[in-house]
Amino acid sequence: MSHKKLKAFEAEQLQQVLNSPLYPSEISYLLYQADPLSTGCMQNAGMEGEHDQIGRWIYDDLNFGEKLSIAVFNTLSPLFDEDKTSQIQPEFVALLTGVEATEFKTARQQRIDAMHVRLFPESYDHINDNIEDARIRRSGKDPMPVEYQSVWKAKRRELGIGEEIFNPESLIYAEKMYAHGPWTAWPNVNHTAVDEK
Repeated sequence: MSHKKLKAFEAEQLQQVLNSPLYPSEISYLLYQADPLSTGCMQNAGMEGEHDQIGRWIYDDLNFGEKLSIAVFNTLSPLFDEDKTSQIQPEFVALLTGVEATEFKTARQQRIDAMHVRLFPESYDHINDNIEDARIRRSGKDPMPVEYQSVWKAKRRELGIGEEIFNPESLIYAEKMYAHGPWTAWPNVNHTAVDEK
């Protein structure tokens, strides 16, 4: 692939990411940071997941093809009267389309990769292989101790993931955990309330 084609491909990939909806965990995190409902979630430990359900509802509507403004209105209207919903809807929309939301999308894959490293560190053992380990691995065997292998294979079986060390199912699982799990499980997340625990 030529340099020009590679650049065009990368630009197309980036545009697809930017056009994609925020994941539920990303919406929850952005709402937690901004606290547009003034719940005091950042000041009170235990309220880190205060916006998780709202994030899921907005995401579900977006996945059904609703515009963000409609998805936000549909989510907020059962919780508040019409005046209050109309008052806070623009703030939600601005927050979920702003600079920080865009940065979240562009750095999403890095956070998913970090989640994968944390969930499946055995997938990266080969990075520290010495010459003999690399030779054994090239022959199709795992040079790591059998006890160590049995632990991570059992973990994968429990998750319903194939035991092959480079199984792509593990990448899919990490993305689902990042997208739909609690954002507090993200690696290297700094947030006041959780850090104070």
